[in-house]
Amino acid sequence: MAISLPLKEMSTEEKLEVIDTVWTDLLAHSEKIPVPDWHLDELKKAETQAKNGDNPLLSLEEAKTQLREQFK
Repeated sequence: MAISLPLKEMSTEEKLEVIDTVWTDLLAHSEKIPVPDWHLDELKKAETQAKNGDNPLLSLEEAKTQLREQFK
């Protein structure tokens, strides 16, 4: 199904509203979203590393700071 939106005529607020509507619908049906095996593998790997202290978990603020520094 091809969906066409008049993006050039839409305001930023309208575009964000469309995005919010789509995300809300996806979240309501998240069990239908396929999860690739490699995502699960990465989560298991991160969990194991955190448990072993090899890759300690960061707070959201620490993660944001590190990402901002990395992409300066």
